[in-house]
Amino acid sequence: LMRKTKNVKYGNELSLEDYKKLVEVLRIRINVLNASVFLLEEKINIKDSGTSNYLEKINNELEIIRKLILPYPTQVHH
Repeated sequence: LMRKTKNVKYGNELSLEDYKKLVEVLRIRINVLNASVFLLEEKINIKDSGTSNYLEKINNELEIIRKLILPYPTQVHH
């Protein structure tokens, strides 16, 4: 997805420093969400199949996002 849009210009282009900060913040926020979902799973009744399916979908979406940013380095060399 990001590779398809890398040549698209949006109002302001990201500097390398902004890019590094963005990738780091995204990784941190995904880790927070993963931990929150894990703790939620520990606290609620997973016996309900609807709840279980919903949490599985959330985990799947988080994994997709993680895989999207995984190839992008935290350090950009110029």
